[in-house]
Amino acid sequence: MKRMKRLFALALCLITLLTSLSLPTWALSKPAGSAEGSNVPELKTSTTPINMDNLLTLGLTSSPNCSIKTILDTHWTTSANITEEAQADIANHLKYGFSVAGVSRLQRAVWGAVDFVWATGNKGAANSAGASSYGAFSYALNEYLYNYKGEKVLNPEDGRELAEGESYGEAPEGFDYQMLMTFNFGEIANIESFGFTCDKTQLRALPQAADIYVSNNGTDWTLIGYYDRIQKRLDGEDYTTIYTQAMLGADSTEVVVEDANAAVLLFDLPEGTKGQFLRIAYTANFGKLNDIEEYGEGQRVWYEPVTSYFTFREMFVFGTKTGEVGYEYVPEETTVDENQTTDGGDETINVVVKPKDETTVKDETTENPSNNETETSEKDEDDKKGGCGSTAGIGIAVIASVSAAGVMMTKRRRKA
Repeated sequence: MKRMKRLFALALCLITLLTSLSLPTWALSKPAGSAEGSNVPELKTSTTPINMDNLLTLGLTSSPNCSIKTILDTHWTTSANITEEAQADIANHLKYGFSVAGVSRLQRAVWGAVDFVWATGNKGAANSAGASSYGAFSYALNEYLYNYKGEKVLNPEDGRELAEGESYGEAPEGFDYQMLMTFNFGEIANIESFGFTCDKTQLRALPQAADIYVSNNGTDWTLIGYYDRIQKRLDGEDYTTIYTQAMLGADSTEVVVEDANAAVLLFDLPEGTKGQFLRIAYTANFGKLNDIEEYGEGQRVWYEPVTSYFTFREMFVFGTKTGEVGYEYVPEETTVDENQTTDGGDETINVVVKPKDETTVKDETTENPSNNETETSEKDEDDKKGGCGSTAGIGIAVIASVSAAGVMMTKRRRKA
């Protein structure tokens, strides 16, 4: 009898555990553009010949912030979350040409998504995360959900263990997005298409569903379309592409990707799309499986282990600029304390910090557990952009971060 009770208790525990693990997969929001009564289209994949002269993402600026890997960390994914202040800077779409809201850790600055480096191998000096400064866009999600304006709330299904009798809550209406990517072209542009480098057989290794918004001032947003691969797979279809990465030509490492499975997936935007800002608001990130049995099943959300991360190599937006500026960013002046004086007297001065000289990153191989993609770093003496903390600054960062690492790891905000 006691044995039966123990077996029953064990079975009950297993059922409870499996149920708690599966609950978050049911909560993915569908793109707003797909809602009944919506007047925006599902985007179609492009078949227009690629014209690299119309690439709008070339040279876009972004925040230099990324993860800081200390001597206590085995990998950049085990480092402390990027601070809230730094996350806010990374997401500042008014300040930068390319910004991302929703990341907690980064192997390199978010410019990895638009740095014109997508061939095998990386480029530039080592950064504070222990990687080359330029290469793939590799990230882990934070614990927030966003609305289309960029406002955030703590995700009620962030993977925490539930107390007895407690149930998962619901985010406020409209807070449907795990991640926002925003392009600021510096002037209003006729925007034709956007997309990603990918593997033709592994489209699951891209964000799976998103709404697309445009704006001229970075404040007022118009929904113009959506894509939803999850629903596409449930309908027995999939997005297809005619483009190989070889059609892009050489990247900034002067390498052409000849692999026939290395593809570019582009979505055409509705004819006449214009804006200074393009925002891609993702309701679903990477998929674990290509075969999907129900909405949300097999989709990665916020409850992944701390060592999980996602990677793709490059994004592209194509179009033409009009010369008309809808919004112009005016940076705030940085000044010294009013009690501090210069050699010339009491005048207030602007403070400019000059980056340290870079050293070149050693050859390394980084395996991505999310999509089995492998990166190989290359030395590049000509690259002088820097960013995200060169090796010269890592020692200082390590000393400053060792004592704070344990504290910062406990500061990941959760909703009680």
